Amino acid sequence: MTKFLMAGAAAFVLLSGAANAQGVYKESTTKSVTAPGYSESTTKSVTNPVATDGDFHATETTKRTRADGTQIERSKSFTAGADGTKESATFRATTPNGAEVKTEQKREKNVDGSTTNSTTTKTIEH
Repeated sequence: MTKFLMAGAAAFVLLSGAANAQGVYKESTTKSVTAPGYSESTTKSVTNPVATDGDFHATETTKRTRADGTQIERSKSFTAGADGTKESATFRATTPNGAEVKTEQKREKNVDGSTTNSTTTKTIEH
């Protein structure tokens, strides 16, 4: 969870500067790695839309496809505003035969200092 919080804080600092300068920050990169018997492609997207509610929002999504056809998707989001901060992370792996594992983590920190944490894992086998 500490890595998750640090990543959220880093995204906040990085994206808030870009958002203030331009109003919208968008970035998308694709990277491929190939070795004998192994292939992986990663697409990473970061978006900070203009917030009409006065809050700061940042999202990051990474998608990978392994050589065996397994698809992996990770997403993170961060919101900061007058009501406190909200962070979430989702991990989903789907095999070529349709089996799926999905884990969601959420953390909310209210302005009064109280926090709420939750983790949900769902497995679908085919």
